[in-house]
Amino acid sequence: MTPLPERAADTSAQEPWPVRLLSMKIGEYVEKMSVLWVEGQVVQLTRRPGARTAYLSLRDPDVDMSLSVSIHVNALDAMPGPLTEGARVVLQAKPSFWGQ
Repeated sequence: MTPLPERAADTSAQEPWPVRLLSMKIGEYVEKMSVLWVEGQVVQLTRRPGARTAYLSLRDPDVDMSLSVSIHVNALDAMPGPLTEGARVVLQAKPSFWGQ
């Protein structure tokens, strides 16, 4: 079996990466990102009884673009007031990539 190209720049139509390798490489790259601050509007909040994690969609306030965010319910409960859909928030986050 021919070894796969190590770097994205070394791929070609004749030597492509399989989807699984691309997904893994994106995950490794994103994992190197530092913790950062991000601002957005909560457009959906999903919190299930008994779950440790809640999920929300955070939309850019200026353009039609959003990200999925997960938050530990302890952090959600520690907020000064209840988080509601439509709220504009600034949050500290650690990006991650969930390739499928």
